[in-house]
Amino acid sequence: MCMTTLPGSWIYILLSSSDYTRCKIGRTDGNPLIRFRNLRTGDPSLALHVAYYVPAKLASISKIESSIHYEFKDYRITNHEDTNSEWFRVEFEQAEMNIDYLLESFLDQELSNRSNIHLDIPTKMYESDLRDIYEPDLHDRSFAEWVLRNTEE
Repeated sequence: MCMTTLPGSWIYILLSSSDYTRCKIGRTDGNPLIRFRNLRTGDPSLALHVAYYVPAKLASISKIESSIHYEFKDYRITNHEDTNSEWFRVEFEQAEMNIDYLLESFLDQELSNRSNIHLDIPTKMYESDLRDIYEPDLHDRSFAEWVLRNTEE
């Protein structure tokens, strides 16, 4: 099973290395590294801070993303069209702590780290963890093979 066919989605935090008080909180159904690289073409100062894998059977990723955005509503940066964006004026460490808490509360279970990843468990991974698993071949590396090698019995 490739990452693009995982039975779940990802919530991610991107930050601008030119302004650490601004971060993007979004979601993707595919590989968060690919999403990050696609967005980075428009802003080379972007950095992927952390991504959270949310199994589809646990919750609707759209509802989770909406709930997270609602919790950060006072920090939302509006764009020139005065519409809501996924950018927030908040330190990325604070965003990470809040999202950790929100996800664990919403899903009613603790987040795992990459060493305990399992398809049915919400998992928190930093960019370096994602790179360790999916580089150098982001499109064809088998996620299932990695899970089988690294899941605790």
